[in-house]
Amino acid sequence: MSTRQMRRIAWRLCVVWVSALAASCYYMGPDVVPVQPETPPGKFLGITDLAPGSNRMRILFVHGIGVHLGCDPDTLLLHLTKALRVTQQAPPAIDPSETCAHFALPEPTPIPAPNAQHTGLLYRFDLANPDRQVTFMYLRWSTLTEVPKATLDEPNRPQGALLHNLAKTFEQQNLADVVLYGGQYRDVLRPVVERALCVFVGGTPDQTNPRSCSGGEANIPTAIITHSLAGYMLMDAMNDIYQPPETETVPAERSAAMKVGHYLDQIFLLANQLKMLDLSTRTSEGQSSQVVKRFRATWNAIHATRQRTERELSSRQVLAISDPNDILSWEVTKSEFEVPGITVANIYLGTAGEIFGLSSVPIWRLAASPVAAHLNYLQDDDVMDIIACGMTGSTINRCTQ
Repeated sequence: MSTRQMRRIAWRLCVVWVSALAASCYYMGPDVVPVQPETPPGKFLGITDLAPGSNRMRILFVHGIGVHLGCDPDTLLLHLTKALRVTQQAPPAIDPSETCAHFALPEPTPIPAPNAQHTGLLYRFDLANPDRQVTFMYLRWSTLTEVPKATLDEPNRPQGALLHNLAKTFEQQNLADVVLYGGQYRDVLRPVVERALCVFVGGTPDQTNPRSCSGGEANIPTAIITHSLAGYMLMDAMNDIYQPPETETVPAERSAAMKVGHYLDQIFLLANQLKMLDLSTRTSEGQSSQVVKRFRATWNAIHATRQRTERELSSRQVLAISDPNDILSWEVTKSEFEVPGITVANIYLGTAGEIFGLSSVPIWRLAASPVAAHLNYLQDDDVMDIIACGMTGSTINRCTQ
C-alpha cells in the first residue's frame, strides 16, 4: 500500500473519529416527564418566582447520602445570590475549619441528636439587598453517620480490582446512610431534622421533645431543596411532627411542620429516592407509599389552614431533577403525587450520543459514572439555573449573571 493511500485512509478515519466525538457530545435538552397535570405547564417556577412582591423568603437545603462539608452549597448560593440580586451579610462568627470559594462560612448551630455524642450542624446565610431579605440554611447531618460507618472499615482485607475498590468505598461512604436511616438509627437522625426545621422558622426546639418548637414564623415564602435521601428525611420529619404517636399531641402553635408547610410553595428533589426508600416502611405486600402519602396529606392540611388566592394555591410545585445515568434516582409518579393544585414533574438532564437525529446510539461514551451522576448535581450549572430561575417549556431559563 502506498504512502498516499495510507494518508487517505488515516484522514478518513480521523474525520469519522471527530464526527463521532462531536456527535457523542451533543447536548440534549432537558426531558420533561409531567406527573400533575398530565400536560406540563408552559413554565416551571424557580426561586426567583417565589412569592413576587414579598420582600422576605427563606430557603432550606439538606444534603443527601455520603460525606459532606460546610461548603457544599457554595455553587448553589452563587447562582441564587446572582439571580435574586442579593449579597451575603457578614455572619456573627466564621467557621475557621473551611474556606469556601465564594462565601464566608458561618459558625454553625449544633443540632443535638438522641443517643449520639456528635451533633448535626445548621449553617445560616443571611442574604439581602435594600428591597429583599433572604434566609438560606443548610443542614449537614452526615456528621452523625461517620462513626457508625467507620465500623465497616476492613484493614486486613486484600486489595481487589480498581472497580471493586471504588464500589466498596461508595457503599461504605454513601449507601450505608440509606441502611442506617431505613433501620432504627432513623430515631437518631429524624429528631435532628425536626429540630433543624424549628430553627429554620426562627423557633426554639424543645430540649427533650424534638417535635415541639416554641416561637417561629409561618407567613414567609419558603422553598426547600433536597438531595438524594434528604427528600425522604424531610417528609418523614414533617409527618412525625404533624402526626405524632397517639400518646402525644403537638399543638399547632408549637409545630415546626405547620410553620414550614404554611407557605411552602417550592420543593426541588435532586436525585429523588422516594420510591425506593418508602419500601423500608412496608408491612404488607400490597401496601401503598406511606411516608409520601402522609406528607402529601400533611402539606395539604397545613395549606388549608390559611386563606390563599387561587393563584397562590396553583403556584405550589414539586420538581424532581435527575440525571438519566444516576442509578440511585427514581421517577416521581402519580402514586406519590396526584394532587390537584400542585404542579409535579420530573426533569431529566444529561448528555447523550446522537447521529442523524437518532439518540441513544453508543459511539463515544458507552457508560457514565453512576457515582458522579449521583453526586454532581450541586456542581451542575443547568441544575442550579433550574432551581434559581425555572424553565419555559423544556428550555432552561438562564439566570441573569
